[in-house]
Amino acid sequence: LLAFLSFFSSLFDLATAQQQPAGVVTGIQGQAELTRPAATPSALKFKDGVVIRDVVDTKEKSLARILFGGRSTVTVRELSRLEIREELLPTGARRDVHDLSSGAILVNVARQLMRPGDEVIIRTPNAVATVRGSTVFTQYIAALNQTIFAILFGSVFGGPLGLPPIVITANTGLNVTGSGPAAQVTQTTITQAQANQIIADSNVDKVKEEAN
Repeated sequence: LLAFLSFFSSLFDLATAQQQPAGVVTGIQGQAELTRPAATPSALKFKDGVVIRDVVDTKEKSLARILFGGRSTVTVRELSRLEIREELLPTGARRDVHDLSSGAILVNVARQLMRPGDEVIIRTPNAVATVRGSTVFTQYIAALNQTIFAILFGSVFGGPLGLPPIVITANTGLNVTGSGPAAQVTQTTITQAQANQIIADSNVDKVKEEAN
């Protein structure tokens, strides 16, 4: 009986945790949609909470900025789809997973606010990057099965899914086309002008943010 009660309690705790807000919307420009499992899609609004397994879809000329745990910010660019996930590591640390299936995101992680062992993962259908104390732009182009990582600050470990990651340093871009061992991987240089443009294009309009 005790074993049964312990198992039931664990399931309850897991279900409760999945309903706890993983992040909060701190900026919205244009239109975005929130889809929760087994629920009807609804408009994403300023100060909305997002929970594990929520999916955010942005419309044309729209942006959504989400703060996760006070330590990382994700800006979802236009025509993008992002699923919010979280994994508990064997050490007890937490892994925030940002699953990008289309479009682009800008992820900014404050290393000094991360607990020991915590990780932030950006994952696309063909590539993955581990982020700690970095600013990373990620774009997935489904028609080409191509992921583009652009490291604006710090460094990350990234590369094709299922393969050993490589270190990508600041002002470096990594293009991954295809999947697995057959994937083509190339590195490029990110100029300051390109970095500035990415930041500018990811800036949520303050006036529209306050209006919401």
